Amino acid sequence: MLKITIGAACLNTNTSTSTAWCRWRSTGALTETSTAANSVSTIGSRVYASRTILRRDLTPGAAVTLTPQYNISSYGAGATSVSAGQLIVEPNA
Repeated sequence: MLKITIGAACLNTNTSTSTAWCRWRSTGALTETSTAANSVSTIGSRVYASRTILRRDLTPGAAVTLTPQYNISSYGAGATSVSAGQLIVEPNA
């Protein structure tokens, strides 16, 4: 089992519908694309958030690679950032 926590300070106030995402994707024994289910985000504002996901039924000793990803829908100087990002992986949690 893996316990995966993603966290960040997401800011996008460029427009009221602008988004900022901090997410992860994985390859190897656990293959997942970056989706809303494994991310934190904001729309037209700022958020400090984290999300924890558990993944079970993995083969013991199998290799998994997790890659953090960031996405900004529109950019405005001083109105857009993703900072203080953390990707914490705890095996056998």
